[in-house]
Amino acid sequence: MNDPLDPGKGPKKVYVERFYCRVMDGLHVISFGSGEEEARFVMTLPGSKALARALAKQVQKIEDKTGTKVPDLGLSDEPMLSPIKIDGAEDK
Repeated sequence: MNDPLDPGKGPKKVYVERFYCRVMDGLHVISFGSGEEEARFVMTLPGSKALARALAKQVQKIEDKTGTKVPDLGLSDEPMLSPIKIDGAEDK
């Protein structure tokens, strides 16, 4: 049996460039986009929580194994400090 996660085998794999998610009617709707293509999935909230925990656990394993911290890019709806520093402005 083929490993469904092997990038060289099984169904077509699509690189995810962007994603959106929100809760609608008690379900978690997740949209993944690549180029002009969009794929939407609906999960129960417990399923979404399990997915989030599994992803976090795997990223932690990679960080522990490599000693490299994966940067947190934040979410599109979270405020972000500007990387631009204006001459003469004091850091607060």
